[in-house]
Amino acid sequence: MSFALLRAGAAVAALTVALPVGAWAQGGLPSDRASAQRTAQSGYDRTAQKIGSDIANAKYAIRACNYIAYERAQTAYRNDTHQLDIYRGAGAKGFLDVDFTVKFPNYPEDCTHPESALYSPSPVRLVTGAQPFVGFNIGGGFQNTNFSVTPPFNVNTNGVIGGGFGGVLFPIPNTNAQLGFRVGGEGSNISGTIVAPPASPSFTYKVRATSMFYEEMMVQAASGDFVSVMLNLSDNQLIWRISAGIAEMNTSVKGTSGMFSVTDSAVRPGVTFTVGVGVPVAVFPNGTGIDLFTQYRGTQWVGTVNIPGAVNIGSFTNEVDVGATVHFGGGVTYTLRN
Repeated sequence: MSFALLRAGAAVAALTVALPVGAWAQGGLPSDRASAQRTAQSGYDRTAQKIGSDIANAKYAIRACNYIAYERAQTAYRNDTHQLDIYRGAGAKGFLDVDFTVKFPNYPEDCTHPESALYSPSPVRLVTGAQPFVGFNIGGGFQNTNFSVTPPFNVNTNGVIGGGFGGVLFPIPNTNAQLGFRVGGEGSNISGTIVAPPASPSFTYKVRATSMFYEEMMVQAASGDFVSVMLNLSDNQLIWRISAGIAEMNTSVKGTSGMFSVTDSAVRPGVTFTVGVGVPVAVFPNGTGIDLFTQYRGTQWVGTVNIPGAVNIGSFTNEVDVGATVHFGGGVTYTLRN
């Protein structure tokens, strides 16, 4: 009896092992096949969108008689259609919004002057909806603080700056520009000292900027296709940004003479502006995109400190940053400028 039970147990164990092995031999377990199909579908959707961009880029190149740009778009189209067949073989389905009945356009024989791209119409990047965004920046800055005494003196400071921001942009109709607002905050270790200035030779003064908050209006616009082609950015375009607004700078001034020391720390109002440029590096099927950027920020503030005795001071901060922006929604289309 025990031997029979042993044989039955062995048969059950063998069947338990054989089932998954057989399933793998038939192409994997159902859960594995479903996971592979989802991965293929995701890749298919991204590639289908790229094919639409390849066709659009070829039309832009033909309109500008730019054969180099046309060849680049044609190579990308061939690679993407081949990749699409691979995803189809893995179980991907659907065509999204790309019309695959439209074949890749032929380059016309009368386009004989590629340099005419300099003077031909350029594609315009149009954003068709509100576009919320968040991001971060990090960089360095230097500050010059002027003390309005007789004779006047300056304290030069420098350090590292970093922070985050968020806002929303709205499309300006019939343009490639957006207008909106941005709010953010930064922390820094900017500091510097001056020893025995002429107006107060017995004192050493130290100036520190620890944080700043800002609220500003911002304008963003994309460059034309010619710039993108020359920089090998394909359908990604340079994005120019400028902003201006108000700022609140948290600064402290410390005066020391021997054993005596006094510190005046306060949040002082000012104005700020930026000029920068960004490059899109990723766009996902749900509309989310990532841009990398660099920018210059200038901030001016004025105030009064007691160090001791009331003294008027003013400071200007120069800041150079790099960072990343993640934007959500706001569908992007491309059209040709007439």
